[in-house]
Amino acid sequence: MAAGPALPSDSRLADVAALDASHAWAVGYQGSTYGGPEPERPYALLSWDGSRWAEQTLLDKPTSLGAVGASSADSVWVLGDDAYRALAYAARWDGSAWHAYRPFPDDHYVGLNDVAVTGRDHAWMVGGSTGRPFIAEWDGQGFKRVFTGTNTGPTSARLMAVTADGASDAWAVGRTNDEPLIMHWDGTSWSETPTPSIAGGELWGVHKISANDVWAVGAIDRESLTPKPLLLHWNGTTWRSVTPPVAAGALYGVTGDQSGRLWVSSYNNAKTTFLRYVDGQWTAVAAPTSSDRSPFVQNLASVPGTTATWAVGTAGSQYVIALNGALG
Repeated sequence: MAAGPALPSDSRLADVAALDASHAWAVGYQGSTYGGPEPERPYALLSWDGSRWAEQTLLDKPTSLGAVGASSADSVWVLGDDAYRALAYAARWDGSAWHAYRPFPDDHYVGLNDVAVTGRDHAWMVGGSTGRPFIAEWDGQGFKRVFTGTNTGPTSARLMAVTADGASDAWAVGRTNDEPLIMHWDGTSWSETPTPSIAGGELWGVHKISANDVWAVGAIDRESLTPKPLLLHWNGTTWRSVTPPVAAGALYGVTGDQSGRLWVSSYNNAKTTFLRYVDGQWTAVAAPTSSDRSPFVQNLASVPGTTATWAVGTAGSQYVIALNGALG
């Protein structure tokens, strides 16, 4: 466990990104973000310098932060909500300062859930808008909508996660029409990719190892008392359903390295289990518990150039930052 700065009880970290052993960022919120007077620093933004986590300050305060992505130490993005203005929020670190944006100030219905940074002047952002999946692009000059899907009815469609490692290949996942939704960028346009028909399925995480090796995770019937894990794999031709090593619960975060090793966070009955994929085999590993309760791990990030993995979330009344070098 890596110690972080003191945050109020009931704080949560929602996402983490790492460039190497000396550069990582984690985002979330401090305490309760709703109700009562506006807190002074409701969001949580932490940075890792190789030896400790330190809190960073945004001049234009969002209500909470839910996503972070980075391509270099001078190209970092965080996304969140500005609930007091009912607008989506984004901020960019250029190596010396944070720059805040309301990407679509005339649209109070855009929510941005994840970001993939592909260069100093480019990033993909995904979410939802009026019940429809939504993709936006930052081109170094401003934001533009590149895809807005259709409203599929009472179960709102949205994109929850995006992964990309260059200009010509990106994946975004979520749900539509109460089934999993997967979008692909081929360097020219975004298009929906056929997926297995899974009623009640939705995807929350995606990780690309190579053009022929992509993993997506989520759950079936998440809001029921008995959700089931959802694990999909892209082999370069089709998406196929894979049986995970746990039969119940929901899958949240997924990360991996270029050797093909993967880690997935699973949560069921107030207990986190890590799913490990090595040499073509999935196994389940129990997460460590605290005196309060088992942590809820919302997201993971492998540390390039090492066998370490960052895990973030919450445990009882405390937030969690964990680094486990044995995960690799």
